[in-house]
Amino acid sequence: MVVVRSRRLLVVAAVAAALACAADAYDRITQHADGGHAHLLPRVLAAVFALCAGAAAYLAFVDRSRRDRPREKDMRLLAVGLAVLWGGQSVGYIATAPSAAMWQGWVEQVPLLVAVPMIGTALVRICWPSRMSAADARTALLDSVVAVLGFAVLWWGWVVTQLWQYPPGGRAFENLDQAVMFGLGAVVLVIATISRRIGSLPFPQLLLLAGGVMVQVLSDALGQTIPGADNSSAITWSILGYVVAVSMLVAMALRPAVEVETPWQRAARERLSIATPIVMVVPAGVIVISAAASDDYGLEGAVGIVSMVLLLALLAAVLLARLAAAAELRRVQESAVAEVLAVRTREGWFKALVGDSADGMLVVDAGGRVLYSSPRFERDAAVALREDGTWPLSEVLVDLDRAGVALLLAQVAADPSQSGPYDLLVRGRDGGELEMEAVIRPVADVELDGFVVTARDVSDARRLARQLANSRRRDELTGLLSREAFLAETAEHLDEQDERRRAGVVALDLERFAALNDGLGHAVGDQILLGVAGVIDRLPDEVHGAARMASDTFALLVMAEDCERVVVEVVEQLRQELKGLLLPDGREIEVEFHAGYVVSDPMRGDSAQWHAEAADLALARSRSSRNARLVGYREDMRDETERRLRAEAQLRRAIAEDRLEVHYQPVVRIADLVVTGAEALVRLRDEHGALVPPGDFIPLAEELGLIGQIGEAVLRRACADTARLSESVGSPLHVAVNVAVDQVQQSLPFTVRSVLEDTGLPASRLALEITESTLADTSRPTQEILGALRSMGVSVSIDDFGTGFSSLSYLARLPVDGLKIDRAFVSRMGSNEESFTLARVVVQLARELGLHTVGEGVETREQLDMLRGMGCDYSQGFLHSRPLPLAEYEAFLREGLLAALPADQG
Repeated sequence: MVVVRSRRLLVVAAVAAALACAADAYDRITQHADGGHAHLLPRVLAAVFALCAGAAAYLAFVDRSRRDRPREKDMRLLAVGLAVLWGGQSVGYIATAPSAAMWQGWVEQVPLLVAVPMIGTALVRICWPSRMSAADARTALLDSVVAVLGFAVLWWGWVVTQLWQYPPGGRAFENLDQAVMFGLGAVVLVIATISRRIGSLPFPQLLLLAGGVMVQVLSDALGQTIPGADNSSAITWSILGYVVAVSMLVAMALRPAVEVETPWQRAARERLSIATPIVMVVPAGVIVISAAASDDYGLEGAVGIVSMVLLLALLAAVLLARLAAAAELRRVQESAVAEVLAVRTREGWFKALVGDSADGMLVVDAGGRVLYSSPRFERDAAVALREDGTWPLSEVLVDLDRAGVALLLAQVAADPSQSGPYDLLVRGRDGGELEMEAVIRPVADVELDGFVVTARDVSDARRLARQLANSRRRDELTGLLSREAFLAETAEHLDEQDERRRAGVVALDLERFAALNDGLGHAVGDQILLGVAGVIDRLPDEVHGAARMASDTFALLVMAEDCERVVVEVVEQLRQELKGLLLPDGREIEVEFHAGYVVSDPMRGDSAQWHAEAADLALARSRSSRNARLVGYREDMRDETERRLRAEAQLRRAIAEDRLEVHYQPVVRIADLVVTGAEALVRLRDEHGALVPPGDFIPLAEELGLIGQIGEAVLRRACADTARLSESVGSPLHVAVNVAVDQVQQSLPFTVRSVLEDTGLPASRLALEITESTLADTSRPTQEILGALRSMGVSVSIDDFGTGFSSLSYLARLPVDGLKIDRAFVSRMGSNEESFTLARVVVQLARELGLHTVGEGVETREQLDMLRGMGCDYSQGFLHSRPLPLAEYEAFLREGLLAALPADQG
């Protein structure tokens, strides 16, 4: 975004500079054709141009610095120098605009004096080759000195003494101007001379950079050597030359940071470097010899002419010799180097060094031609050697053509720190593809101007890494996304959403999967999960991702315009298809699930993790609800979760601190009103000693998986208390203990047997009360568990009978001994005929099946009499006693309070 803004400003600055020049040209033609130009408008236009030129150059090179990391600091220094130069001149033009003077030297000279050191330093550093050897550096510096000295002679002999115009009173500033312009010209010669090795500035950019600075110098010089050309502080013909200079510099800055040179351009850059000092010395020699010869044609003049001719011939010979030497060096580098390498690589020491190396080694010239390849590389890669033993590197690369290889090498040449490693896909000899990790290092010496490439085959390692990554990304059993991969997928889609198309995350878990997995076996449990995954795969296209988040928990990612509606439709489709899930063994099973979801809000910018947590919160609410199978997320759920977490912590702490109590509600045999035992009911005391209602902690314990721990503790205490009380009161007491759904597992019979053996309570005096929904599961494992309990002598009763969903026809097949008529029917028997009839039918049916019955919630004498009339066996309720702590229960038994029942409380 910053780069785009800078380029827009650059365009604005360039257009403004062009308009300022056009306006001044129009003013010159129409209003001041006579050359009088010391007026306000031209100077303001000059200021506008200079300001815009400085801004354009500054923005262009700052933009280049962001793209050209190796030269970043130097590009910024050049940007500041150009801004100081033209920005300072703009300030000078504005300051002198009201003045009637034709010219004031400080306007241009002060900014030049400040800016030129920065510009010169930046230019040399930008153009200095990154891999120049010490010998090359000495040669380049010597050539630079020769070129600068020759230029000094030219500048003094042709420009300063012959052509430079000095306005009245301006000689001091003009002398400074001459020195500064000479310095800029000398910098141009230096950068042209040193650009001779790989890592130099590409030839097109070198021409633009050096040409732009030289146009600036020549424009300034022409402005002072053409009479009347620069006689005012306005846009003059020399300043119009500055427009060209700015354009060339900006064009250079906007070119790619890494640019591939053609062979012709590379040769031209090297020839320019070699020829520059000679080109400067030839005319300088002419000037020196001309100065030595007098104006007449006497002996001295004849000697001078002959000397000049001889010098020119000598310099021409030197130039031709240097160019021939450069051409010969290039020929050696391009052809003879391959032969030299071939000879050297056949030597024993070299074979010992690289012959058995696990890495492939290549020597590549600047054009991407492989001059040498090690035996290991030639053995693995599909190398096709040419007659001269070389071959193009691009021929064995799958993902890079000739241009791509050239660009890669140019990048390494420009910045040696970018040597790699690079991932290269190489064609193998067996027709396959090799993944190689390559390091590319530039080399510059007399024999070679190119690169050494070291490549290692990492195909096996990469393949293994991809397999490991895929295993982390995919669930091993179902093939669905893992949790981490799902979150990453969700993050990507959240970035793509907008006001219309939103993302929805659905979390769902299977009901009673743990019981099915344990009861039917883990193999069948895996088949259930695979079946669920198969159904998920067939969901509509709006489902963009699906994951198995945990054992039996799944997640869906939905993207749609009406996202909430689509979520509801997708969940309903999933529910319908899972109603008849067919297992591999031919059995059909009905899979139910709870689900929660959240629809994203693009204005909030919440993370993928937040959406997953929000969907989990909604899922937790769905689990705790009897009716809502799909729940949407609401903000208040997090507060409820915090309260729930506090309750969870309190429950765990209460269990750890043994604050669980067992209270006993007596059970009375209706026929003779004798107490036969009691139902054991768990109670919890809070930190302040107050009793917590069972409805406040039992559901939480079931959800947290703590109900089994609590249930076993209650069973053990109830059996121990009953065994002791039976001996104490001299009567065989029974005890009924509730068993939660999660406790009905293969381990339950072993737990019960252990408790009975430890407490000494006979199995015949223990009754386990199990919910109707648990007993309605007619699967073989559940029946086997109940059968094992009954074979021990433990009786099994259905608790709260009539409130569940089982049919009365199941009673004949259920392995149970008794029924407890729910208090909801008992409490309405006196006022509701249907409740009375249903209770009577249950009692009669139980009698026919040989089951005993217990009426719960008996509170009045009338209800007791009705149950007696129906033939109900036992009664339990507040008519006899509320649930009592152990001490009060023991006192109740000892005092024989049943001898005098209270009067009718109805």
